[in-house]
Amino acid sequence: VAAYSSQQNTNGGPFLGGNLANFSSVGPLINGNYKPDISAPGVNIGSSISSYTDGSFTQAASVNFNGRDYPFARLSGTSMSSPVVAGVATLIWEANPFLAPWQIKDIIIRTAREDVKTGDLPAEGDYYWGHGKINAYATVQMAINTVGIEEYSIEAEWSIYPNPTNNIINIKGINNQVESILIIDLAGKICGEYTYTSMIDVGQFKSGTYILRIVRNNRVEQQKFIIQ
Repeated sequence: VAAYSSQQNTNGGPFLGGNLANFSSVGPLINGNYKPDISAPGVNIGSSISSYTDGSFTQAASVNFNGRDYPFARLSGTSMSSPVVAGVATLIWEANPFLAPWQIKDIIIRTAREDVKTGDLPAEGDYYWGHGKINAYATVQMAINTVGIEEYSIEAEWSIYPNPTNNIINIKGINNQVESILIIDLAGKICGEYTYTSMIDVGQFKSGTYILRIVRNNRVEQQKFIIQ
């Protein structure tokens, strides 16, 4: 992950808002592969500091919780830009926990943004900015609209019955806040798309295991069902 100064930083010099940080490592890898993959804010980033640290830092603020003060400080480095990307990956996974790791990385890369600082970047990225600046909002939007079929056990508020079924499935426990309903096979192919409904005729599908995918409250929820 490359590091740049956020647009709000107006201190000037090499750390002027939006510029690539002068400490940000440049690719490629020794084998010629393109790196970095993405860039994120990494200059003068406010972050929590362990209350047990014996390292030196300039405290910017503190929060008292249960009688103990927890300090915050502003730090710079790719050690700050990398956690930004990790946090965005967590947002993606929260929106759609059924995505594979490679899908999360692909979403981050495909939604990266360019600006006057990055210039026009080639499709494969470049050795300074990677594929561009990370775009948290766009990643979550794409995650919701990306089909994932990874296993993830959650206690859903809704259920499918009968399961197994021969021709009809009923969805119990959902309401009209549902934004979309998809039926997907285990290869990730979309077999049916529906608006809000509590009953779906699946008699036209072949026997096998399918996934019922619901999007509501900007989050993806999925459950498997079997057609006999």
